[in-house]
Amino acid sequence: MHLPNDGRDSFPKMLRRQKLPFDDREALKDIGSSPGNFYTDKDFLVQGTPVGARVRVFGRDFLIYDCDDFTKQHYQKKYGVSYFPNLTDRIRTPAVEPPRREIPPPTGFGTDADSLQSIYNLIPKAPKRDEGKLMDLQGKALRILGKFEDPAAQEDMDRKFVITFYLSDDTVSIFEPPQQNSGIIGGKFLERSQMLNPDSGENFLPFDFKLGAVVQLNKYRFRLLDCDEFTRKYIESKGEYLRSQLYKVRLKSLCIHTRTRTRRDGHGPTVRSQSRSRHHILSCRCALSNVLCFFVHRYR
Repeated sequence: MHLPNDGRDSFPKMLRRQKLPFDDREALKDIGSSPGNFYTDKDFLVQGTPVGARVRVFGRDFLIYDCDDFTKQHYQKKYGVSYFPNLTDRIRTPAVEPPRREIPPPTGFGTDADSLQSIYNLIPKAPKRDEGKLMDLQGKALRILGKFEDPAAQEDMDRKFVITFYLSDDTVSIFEPPQQNSGIIGGKFLERSQMLNPDSGENFLPFDFKLGAVVQLNKYRFRLLDCDEFTRKYIESKGEYLRSQLYKVRLKSLCIHTRTRTRRDGHGPTVRSQSRSRHHILSCRCALSNVLCFFVHRYR
């Protein structure tokens, strides 16, 4: 018998059905001959009850801590035993709280999500991505102009940076436009990657980049100064502006698909001219049903 999570392998049978000898050593010496003394049901009675008796089975000592109802009725009818204590608590090990899994620091190879896969799988797998989000928001990015909040030197006070937040995978990159006579070569300042927000302990979100706020990327703190028109509308509308633009694009593509399908099915200009109003109503109903089905399954 096994308890849950006892850490022992299960096996079908520990000892086959047979007579149990008193002296297991003598029984092993006389292989092929039958030993004289065997255990009987009366030998299990210790202090008037079988519960609590110790039985030696081929070199192993076993404690009888409980018995089933049939065994109790047998001893009660044959030997008049009425006391059967329950010794389950004596053999039950105290419950130990499982150790808490602590996530080690990143290994430095790839992103933090890549390092996290080595904890969950022996052979690390590529982290899962939101394919729907990648398809809908591909090429959409927030661009904010920023500067150092705490410049380390005098020449760092006038440095400007373009912080780009990509909506498709929540990654951040920083580019420094070159300035004439600044003495600093511009270019890529931060490779595109997911960045951890030290204030929240999670990855940066689009609405963390508000104008006038200070964000910390790695060890650098940036003051956000300005942004483009798309970023301004997106942050002010809390994402509704981009969502409405996606609705319009989807609606336009569905209308084009409906017109192309109508022409492919044979409803050309000649047929439509004969029953123009009827086909117009059918096309509108088809387009409307496609739009409703798309939004129900995609944005529910």
